[in-house]
Amino acid sequence: MDTLREFLAAGCVHSILRANERTSPAGVALVANGRSVGWAELRAEVEDVRASLVAAGVVRGSIVALLEGRAEREVALYFAIASIGAVAAPLDPALSATELRRICADCRPTFACSQPETAARLREVISAAGLRTKVLEDIAAGPAGEPAVASGKRTAPASWDDVHLIVYAEGRAAEPRGVMISHRQAVLNAAAASAGLGIRRQDRVLLAYSAADPFRFQWLVTLWIQQATVALAPVRAGTFDLGPDDLPDLSVIVADPVALEAALASGARLSNAQRVILSCADSAVQQRGAAVAAAGRFGLAGVSTALLVAETGPVLLVAREVERNAHPNMLGTALPGCDIALIDDGGREAGPGGVGRIHVRSPMVAAGYCGSAEVGVAATGLHGVRTGILAWRTGEGILHPAPAAAD
Repeated sequence: MDTLREFLAAGCVHSILRANERTSPAGVALVANGRSVGWAELRAEVEDVRASLVAAGVVRGSIVALLEGRAEREVALYFAIASIGAVAAPLDPALSATELRRICADCRPTFACSQPETAARLREVISAAGLRTKVLEDIAAGPAGEPAVASGKRTAPASWDDVHLIVYAEGRAAEPRGVMISHRQAVLNAAAASAGLGIRRQDRVLLAYSAADPFRFQWLVTLWIQQATVALAPVRAGTFDLGPDDLPDLSVIVADPVALEAALASGARLSNAQRVILSCADSAVQQRGAAVAAAGRFGLAGVSTALLVAETGPVLLVAREVERNAHPNMLGTALPGCDIALIDDGGREAGPGGVGRIHVRSPMVAAGYCGSAEVGVAATGLHGVRTGILAWRTGEGILHPAPAAAD
């Protein structure tokens, strides 16, 4: 059984680790801070972090906020939380105390994981939100790196329909809305996106992301379906965090527009990459052109675009490089499994050349918003989930952005 079939059969995001350990025992999963981590080592780290979380009281259904900052530890926490059946809620450290308070008040975490240097700030945010969240500082495999000892507590295993992640794509909003993403949505989306973007078996991928990017975990799962080796390169305060020898035989770059421009400006050796996948949230579509132009100036060819919308995938549309040659300004075509309609202001479906909001019907649609089933209910409506993307479609079915209009 190959990775994809085993992954789909298991139905939970953390199962990708065991599947790849079985099918590629000598493979490298991650490169971070000059350290290469194999599949067996990564899964062992996740199991040890899981034991620490369970010992601290985390159970299936617990919401765990993350203000971690260390890339490889954040990855272990995410998969450990998912394996318990709990829910990860990543926080952007660049947000103000007021913005973080609003998010915590919305998702109401029962636990929060943090580095010691950010724990005091997190406690202040939680207190201001009127919550009794338990802050876990520097959650680790165990004392001095020793494996954690399981507490004997048992929790029901995660299931296909469990929510495993809450995404705040617009963290600075006055009324933030947390999109609840289930294992089902993440697994189906990763399989469709991996195929739609042409990820090849055992690609070596640079994953560059800014702290505000809520989709970094989804990218890991998408890339790991093909057993890609992923070098994590978070961009913090405009600084690109990757050593010159972290990934010498780089083949693919995946980055949001801010991270790509920071990576290119850093002087890192990226020109040997064969392809660039630009990860654009719907609110960052207008930044895409500048990032593509910057990639061209630095000699990077083969730029594709993945348009991400948390409620609908999150990867929704794919613009492949071969298509971009003929249609340089476009959003692309829908992933398999996404039925898209363009609905105009009168509630009618727009034909070729007509402008409308993108609506989506798909089994990848999110479970709902925190405290609301609105997304899931909308998916059963006449046209599916309404996104904020205004577009028009060619006769060949290729979607292009349309100028924004007031709602």
